[in-house]
Amino acid sequence: MQISTATLDVLRNFADINDSILITPGDRLVSFHNSGTVLANAKIEDSFSDKFGIYDLRSFLALTSLIENPSLDTSNSDSHVVISGNGSKFKFFVADESMITVPPKPELELPTVDVEFKLEEETLKRVLRAAAVFILDTVQVYSEDGGLYFGVSDPKQKNSDSFSVRISDYDGPEIKLIVSISKLTLMSGTYKVGISHSTGQIMLQFTNLDRDLRYWTAPESDSYVNEVEQAA
Repeated sequence: MQISTATLDVLRNFADINDSILITPGDRLVSFHNSGTVLANAKIEDSFSDKFGIYDLRSFLALTSLIENPSLDTSNSDSHVVISGNGSKFKFFVADESMITVPPKPELELPTVDVEFKLEEETLKRVLRAAAVFILDTVQVYSEDGGLYFGVSDPKQKNSDSFSVRISDYDGPEIKLIVSISKLTLMSGTYKVGISHSTGQIMLQFTNLDRDLRYWTAPESDSYVNEVEQAA
């Protein structure tokens, strides 16, 4: 099986969520953070024929990058896989499924979508650059003056420097969601963001508008929607 560049790009992104992954038969990849707070699911161009686990995904990708037009042989996937191309190859021993954090389900469905907005790729980049300038590790989605904003400030300081972008009009309940940047390991593109909060548990869903790719994450514990506080 030839491994496409697009599939390798997804694997590189998923390595930022979890450096281990369980490959299953078919054309979807799933990554689940060890903390259980981030889940990602993507449809890929290729289709795997066998199940196998990769414990050190970064090493696997680094070795794969040494081979031009890599092809994957999973005929011995109970013990190892082989990547080859243009006279080069490497053998990579697989990991037992018990060594990999696997989600209960490969994807989630929000019980409700109480707030929804479009997050442009350039907006995300600008806010993340501002976070780097301020040396902060979280971003925020919050309501103010009839609008919904995506921005960055220090949630621990009342008079913190800040940067924000108005992303939509808003007439719902007061909302302030604080999200760790380490959980925003999104591939490039514009996203439709759905927020579920009316059940008492706050959850965000990011749906890429250019490809079949979704992420789910929970905000930090001091996030709130009116009196609906995120459970610790």
